[in-house]
Amino acid sequence: MKVRVYDSGKRAADRYTLYFPYPKRLREHEGRTIMGCFQPFNFVEGQLTLYAWDYDDRSLGYNIPRNEKKVKIKTLPQFVQNYIVKMERIWNDALKYDDKEHWDAWNCA
Repeated sequence: MKVRVYDSGKRAADRYTLYFPYPKRLREHEGRTIMGCFQPFNFVEGQLTLYAWDYDDRSLGYNIPRNEKKVKIKTLPQFVQNYIVKMERIWNDALKYDDKEHWDAWNCA
């Protein structure tokens, strides 16, 4: 699945958000509807700062993108693009193979 990047447009520590949408088979979990997971991040002077993961849990009222606009990955610096491509590859492998080895790789990423 395609990873999306959103920009809040404000000068905040967590200005950007990586969004990993869940396929339909994974959305229903313990009575909750989880549409995906997201990771806020920012970059300054060649450094990437990552923040805590969270879920797009519709039963709790979360909604992504929270007034954020979609960003093309090609407009971000190269080191950020490399991180996004790596995470997208690990995510897609976990979804494709759906085994313990690939999900452990995703959990460690």
